Amino acid sequence: MSSPLKVYNKIDQISMEEVDRLARKPNSVVISCGMKLNLDYLLEMLWEYLALTCIYTKKRGQRPDFTDAIILRKGASVEHVCHRIHLSLASQFKYALVWGTSTKYSPQRVGLTHNMEHEDVIQIVKNATASTCHSPANSSMPWCGAPAPSTVRSGWA
Repeated sequence: MSSPLKVYNKIDQISMEEVDRLARKPNSVVISCGMKLNLDYLLEMLWEYLALTCIYTKKRGQRPDFTDAIILRKGASVEHVCHRIHLSLASQFKYALVWGTSTKYSPQRVGLTHNMEHEDVIQIVKNATASTCHSPANSSMPWCGAPAPSTVRSGWA
């Protein structure tokens, strides 16, 4: 087990020498909530320490939704993404298109075992026989591979 991450707050109330000493300790982050100092670094360290990764979804013919990410542990596969979206999605899975650092090409067609990386974008396509995606009632599903009217053409289409 790794050693705990230590966060020292109220660094604005101690000397610079003391701040420097605390910051040099292993697994330490020095912050000041009151003055909003070093909070971005704390957030970065928490993501790294907890081994989290952020995956974005996209509907066919639309741009990715960067406002609502799926948060998973590093090393998560496409199957993990499917289960996070809906428990039955993996059983209806046909393939996925992935954009990002985990692929050689963007987009790249991948299977359930493909490992996702931080800030990858995924579009999941379901089997036509198991899919109810094509009904208008389900057009808001971000994992739906249903065709959407496309007037915008880009690398995300």
